[in-house]
Amino acid sequence: MKPNIILQSVFLLLTMGVFTSYAQKPTVSGSIAGIGKTPIQFRYVKDGERRIDTVFAVNDHFKYSPKGSDDSTLTILFNPSGYFPLWLEPGEVTVSGAVDRPFRLRIKGGKENSLSDQYNTEIDWKYDDLANDKPDSVKAQLEKEKEAKTWAFIKSHPSSRMAAKLLYWSSMTHEADLATHESLWQAMTPGVRGSKQGIALSERLNAVRNQPAPGKPAPGFTIPDMAGNPVSLKDFKGKYVLLDFWGHWCGPCVRAFPALKALNDRLANKLAIVGIAAESKNDRDEWLHMVKEKSLNWVQLSELEADNGKVNQTYNIVAFPTYFLVDKTGMVIHKSNAIKDIESAIESIPELK
Repeated sequence: MKPNIILQSVFLLLTMGVFTSYAQKPTVSGSIAGIGKTPIQFRYVKDGERRIDTVFAVNDHFKYSPKGSDDSTLTILFNPSGYFPLWLEPGEVTVSGAVDRPFRLRIKGGKENSLSDQYNTEIDWKYDDLANDKPDSVKAQLEKEKEAKTWAFIKSHPSSRMAAKLLYWSSMTHEADLATHESLWQAMTPGVRGSKQGIALSERLNAVRNQPAPGKPAPGFTIPDMAGNPVSLKDFKGKYVLLDFWGHWCGPCVRAFPALKALNDRLANKLAIVGIAAESKNDRDEWLHMVKEKSLNWVQLSELEADNGKVNQTYNIVAFPTYFLVDKTGMVIHKSNAIKDIESAIESIPELK
């Protein structure tokens, strides 16, 4: 081969590589009917920080060049209630839908987005529509069917991060099915188990496996109170303890305060109520204001790590409020998200009547 032909071939290969690389650069474009010129936010986490980029739609169309994401996901937000997740994959991802149906967007582009769209249309949205306006008994049956379909979907895609994400959320809402979740987890490929989604799922299953429950010891902790002084669970040894995991932003938590006040007024010498608030550092003032405004005159603590605090994770708090009733020996005797259940549990203890 002549030298100039060799050089031309090398140049062509390099050029093809450049164009291939450019063609695979991630882009997100979309058409959302009725969005007009609305600003669209793209939320993601990069280098451990929450970030937001904004683009403006033009005549219902938009285009966005992602800047990367720690877990390869983005969330589109185009009105206060209109958010939708998608996967950041090489090449073009397209989004379509209507502004009045923000949770029903269609996505194309890449393996994970294709699987996400398939799950949405064939299972998630389908069963949500079937359950609409149905009696509770029918909804419960449909929920069981939907969960079974979800597990089958996960089992069929063991090399998908989308499957790991679905299994994570299944474990959040169906803790009693831990054995099924662990079986599905074990069947996933090493690549998925080592991904951000796989690691989060592993940590979640571990939290469920080791969470405190009736008949198990309540894990010890030391958390600062409102003045910054450390308070430990062992400080209440010899008393029954009611742990109240709450947040100032939680409506059901706030509505339960009168019942907690009544318990505190009646049983303060026998029962220690300990509030553990899931507040961020930025929410500290709002937390303190809520305690003062509602006259919450029992122990109030917070790690100021929102719902990512070590104690919240150890106790596997995924809903608010969550209550743990602990006996005088430090054993959990009841767990519930309903204050009425806790009141009944307390009434069943002769010492606390």
